[in-house]
Amino acid sequence: MRKVESRCGILCSQCKYLKQCGGGCLKISKHFWGYSCPVKDCCEGRGHDHCGQCSEFPCELLNEFAYDKEQSDDGKRIRTCGRWFAENFIQAVARQNADALSDYFAPYAIICWHDSNEQFTVDEYIRANCEYPSKC
Repeated sequence: MRKVESRCGILCSQCKYLKQCGGGCLKISKHFWGYSCPVKDCCEGRGHDHCGQCSEFPCELLNEFAYDKEQSDDGKRIRTCGRWFAENFIQAVARQNADALSDYFAPYAIICWHDSNEQFTVDEYIRANCEYPSKC
């Protein structure tokens, strides 16, 4: 699993400004370019490690940055956040981490089991994953 490098999905390790900015937005409080980043501020204000954890992902703000004329990466940062989210979810399932799994669902979500179409509440889904592990 890759380490989260930014709030918005930019891969700071591949950025030409990495040293100049102080190591990426996860490590700095003041931006080298002088103004705050609305994506970073929003993400941190909601208590997320990255935008992929947000219930509004991908939001209008992130889309504006991902497809901006000057800052565009043609949506790559959005796909990166999606991968980080999926990798963390799979890791929580594999580790049978009930606390972490509950963070991935809205409180009243209904989850459909992929091969039987049974429907579960969040608590039932987590219990099924944590109490009845696969014998693979």
